[in-house]
Amino acid sequence: MKKTFAFWLLICSFSLSYSQKITPFFTSAPDEIIGAISQNQRKDLVDYYQAGKTATITNTLNGKSQLVKLSDDFVALKTSSAGSLEIKMLPINDTTYIFATIHTVCGEMCDSRISFYNSSWKPLPTAQFFNWDSISPKGNNTTPVYTRFSLSAESSDLLIEQHSERISPDQKTDSTRLSAYKQTWAEGRFRVK
Repeated sequence: MKKTFAFWLLICSFSLSYSQKITPFFTSAPDEIIGAISQNQRKDLVDYYQAGKTATITNTLNGKSQLVKLSDDFVALKTSSAGSLEIKMLPINDTTYIFATIHTVCGEMCDSRISFYNSSWKPLPTAQFFNWDSISPKGNNTTPVYTRFSLSAESSDLLIEQHSERISPDQKTDSTRLSAYKQTWAEGRFRVK
């Protein structure tokens, strides 16, 4: 009986520590990566989220920020009324992970920036993990193309949408979806599936 209890205690403690593995990296990330949410505010967001409460705080710019999703390897934040941040922990091998971050800002159109960091939050070259040529814009040179990235919380997929914007004769903005891609994390980089 004692051995069975000890076995289940070990399994539960492993599961608990595994489910928390992105949390210490998220809460200790440099402020310039996360934005207007201090390290203490991030800890508060995690505490609220894990307690089942709405995880919303007033950020350092006096706006509202919300922790939308937290899992073993994924964080999604609404950083402001127009911005969001996603962080995904991605394996390089059995013992090494990197972080992909996606900062998105939305106005009439949404545009994203993807970056990669090691576990000490040192920037890594994006080209090492993502091939920009695989999503070259389909618009013409006079039409701005906006790229929106999003990471999957349930898998290691990167979803990419590209839109162009044009102004109609009645001065309204018209958005046209140019393309949608899905890339999967495999062998240490995102690859077209």
